[in-house]
Amino acid sequence: MLADLGVRSVRLLTNNPAKVSGLTNGGVDITTRVPLPAAVTVYNLRYLVTKRDRLGHQIQDLNEAERSLVPPPIPLNARPVRSPVPPEAESA
Repeated sequence: MLADLGVRSVRLLTNNPAKVSGLTNGGVDITTRVPLPAAVTVYNLRYLVTKRDRLGHQIQDLNEAERSLVPPPIPLNARPVRSPVPPEAESA
């Protein structure tokens, strides 16, 4: 599609190396890759770590110290802990 539009080179804003490869293999010259900053929070840390570790995204400011922000995941089959039944309820 880019070739049909006459696009021969781009300044690419991405953290995804697969986009760089895909465009380069498609004949588009990448003049510059500009990394996109990600604000790391307790809410998105696991998502960003997954993108980096599984997909190879080049995410800046993501290191081991920031991983400690997120508690370990709860297993899918976890059941809530119930409080013990009071003794007076057992005799009823």
